[in-house]
Amino acid sequence: MARIIHLSSQTPQQIVNACWQFARAVLWAEQPIGEQEQQRSIALIRQHLDYPVITESSFICFCERILLAREAQLTGQSGYLSQPSVWLHPNYQEGYTGTRQAYDQMLLRRAAVPGYREEYMVFSKHYYRYALYARTCAIAACRRKLLRLKAYGLLTLLYRAIIYCKLSH
Repeated sequence: MARIIHLSSQTPQQIVNACWQFARAVLWAEQPIGEQEQQRSIALIRQHLDYPVITESSFICFCERILLAREAQLTGQSGYLSQPSVWLHPNYQEGYTGTRQAYDQMLLRRAAVPGYREEYMVFSKHYYRYALYARTCAIAACRRKLLRLKAYGLLTLLYRAIIYCKLSH
């Protein structure tokens, strides 16, 4: 069952910004992104997260789908990565919308094989806690678990996401 978080009016926007910084750090880290592009992308993320009532599960789903998109990009299963506002648009099937099938398949495999892609869940849950409470203990716990899972590549992404998140405040 998804937890619904009712917090201050600033918190949903804070969560949306954290999602944007996560997506940017994972998929567009090397690209300069203008203010208008960023605002369009944030507006699209709001739609994906069902703003203003954002559940922990929708945040985790968003992050895991971003990680799956990165994986597809690295393995050559995905084509050119377009600009964020295009990639995040609900009608663009080669973008975020297109990650739904891979995400659903991952969930089915998790149900059949406990621990499948556990590192994605660990990363996303701890990043959520960091985005919500800005406590370094969430990052330390995530680091320990990712090291235990030997998910060294995700550690770099974790650090980059934290840096982007910190710079945006």
